[in-house]
Formats: sequence, C-alpha cells, structure tokens
Amino acid sequence: FETAFRGVKRAWYVEYETGSDSPARVVAKKHKGLAGLSSIYNRHFPEATEFRVIFFCPSDGWRDALRNEFKGKGCAEFCVFFSTPKVKPDTFLHESLLYTVDRGPLPFLPKPT
Repeated sequence: FETAFRGVKRAWYVEYETGSDSPARVVAKKHKGLAGLSSIYNRHFPEATEFRVIFFCPSDGWRDALRNEFKGKGCAEFCVFFSTPKVKPDTFLHESLLYTVDRGPLPFLPKPT
C-alpha cells in the first residue's frame, strides 16, 4: 500500500511473521531481497519517493530479536516492526507501537491535532 504524509509518498510492503522460523533465518533469507527493493519499488508504486517494509511479529521478544538480527544489514533502514498482539484497529495508527532497528516505540502517524 502507499501513504502520503507531509509531501512524502511512501510505498509499504508487509511481512507477516508467524514464528515458524527463527529471526536469524528470516533475516538470512530476506535481507538481500529487501535491499533489492530499493531499485524496483517504483515499478509497483510509480509516485512513491521511498519505501518501507513492515514486519508484523508474533511477540515482543520475537520482534526485538528480529530487529537485532537486521542490525548491520544494508536493508535495515527500510524495516519497521510491530508486535502483532498489540496491534488493534484503534491503536495501529497513533499509539507508539512501531520500532525501527534502533528506535522505538514510535507511532505510525502522529495524533491529529
């Protein structure tokens, strides 16, 4: 999906992790492909100026382990992480649930004034 906020059009890709594999194996399998998106995301979203990949993770611990595994990978800057059990329709956009590799918790979007 694509969002537009404060003049930035961003493409979003979604990865839903079930915990059936270890965070280390997930990163080993996916990091090169995610890095490759930086040169082709405009094929899917022609108006986007940047992209991110959202990882929905089965728990806080799994999310944090995945974040740690992505550190130092070339695609880490494109990745954001949620703990799926905490995501609800009324919390997703404005509550501080999102993490990057180095930061968090942050809101997906700031609360409207």
